[in-house]
Amino acid sequence: NLGLLALLGSALLGASLLLQLHGLGALPLPLAGWHTLLAQSLITALLAPMVCSLLLLRWRQVASLRG
Repeated sequence: NLGLLALLGSALLGASLLLQLHGLGALPLPLAGWHTLLAQSLITALLAPMVCSLLLLRWRQVASLRG
């Protein structure tokens, strides 16, 4: 679930940024932009669950030491 949420969020954010830059005439919207967007979204979707799990474990350790 978390990976899918990260994938959708990253893809929507990147696509909106690309379309805004294209609309302003600052970017001709090459195919490389879409490839970068796809790669970034997939990497984010793969890494988000692992990083969040590690952070949750770390926060639990810190909370158990404090309380």
